[in-house]
Amino acid sequence: MEGRLSVPDGKIWYEVKGKDQEKTPLIAIHGGPGVPHNYLKTIELLADERPVVFYDQLGCGESNRPEERTLWRIDRFVKEIECLVADLGFPKPFLLGQSCGTVLACEYSLKHPDRVKGLVLSGPAMSISRFEEDAR
Repeated sequence: MEGRLSVPDGKIWYEVKGKDQEKTPLIAIHGGPGVPHNYLKTIELLADERPVVFYDQLGCGESNRPEERTLWRIDRFVKEIECLVADLGFPKPFLLGQSCGTVLACEYSLKHPDRVKGLVLSGPAMSISRFEEDAR
């Protein structure tokens, strides 16, 4: 199942693999900013046991690409996850954050601890200043 979802300031693209599986869904939150979900596609192998959700954050991939730089805020990206979870009707998913997506997964979990079954942090960006330094 594939679709587009209205979020603050635009529309994001998403895809659900294994939609009819009964186990707790997993939402994959890609890194970036500006990097689409594509590099996480191997996680799709989990769709034989649970729904796996991919999406492109606003500004990359198949999602709208507004040029307003004030939109690139953690709280706005967390709102995307809130909208996605609500629209898909997944009350308590697992979140997999990769790279800068770990920041978003953690922030969503801190804001909504009762709405998260668990976290997987892959290549976490626990300190943005260190992350930027390492990236150079």
